[in-house]
Formats: sequence, C-alpha cells, structure tokens
Amino acid sequence: MPPDFDRLDSELQTARLRWKLANLQHYRYDFARIAAPLRFPDVTVSVKGGKLQGVTFKNPAEANAPAPLNTGPMEALFLEVTRALAYQKAQPCADLRVTYDAKDGHPTTFYSGSGFSPFADGNAEWRVTNFSARP
Repeated sequence: MPPDFDRLDSELQTARLRWKLANLQHYRYDFARIAAPLRFPDVTVSVKGGKLQGVTFKNPAEANAPAPLNTGPMEALFLEVTRALAYQKAQPCADLRVTYDAKDGHPTTFYSGSGFSPFADGNAEWRVTNFSARP
C-alpha cells in the first residue's frame, strides 16, 4: 500500500509553517543518518543566525570520517523531505515516513525506501534528537 502522499504533503506544509512561526535562528541538534551499507558518524549540528555554525562529531575517534549529508539548518532537512516526496510519488512501491516536532515543526525522523527492498534509498534514514533552541 503506497503512502498517503496528500497527508504527507499536508504534514510537511504544517510543519514548515510551525517552523517559520517559531522563528528559531539559533539552535543545536544531534543528527544520525543510516545509509546501509555506509555508516555515517553521529554529529551535533549548531546553527546561529539561521546559518550552519559547526558540525561536531559525537565520537571524536570518527572525526576523519565523512559527515552525514545535509547537516545544516532545518531548511536543508525540509528540502530533503520535499525532494523525497516528489521522487517517491513516481515510484511503484514507495515507502516514505516522516515525523515532526509537535511544538516547533522541525523534522524528527525520516525514512525513504521501497517496499521491494528492506533498504532505504537515496539519502536513506535519519533522525534528529536533542534539539534545543539557543539564545
């Protein structure tokens, strides 16, 4: 059964509106991306004035590994969800799941895959944890 793309589109628009109304320009969050067979290190992302301030590896021993894709301001994650929606609408056996924070709308989990395979596609699966606004 394909995802309810109308519901996913509506949830994305509602989340983006919540995010815009929250007007958070300074924040930090932990980011983990799973893209089998690759393992990207978990990172902490800092944003100041709406722009990427820094990416810090949670495990310093992984500091030489490539950082996960699309780490940055929340707008980068919203864009990834938008692109996945457009892509998945044309797929024969789409699987797309996204959740958002109920208060400010930032994305919290994302999975884009196929019912044909247990593996995610494209940028795979990610989660945002420990989100905190900064003064």
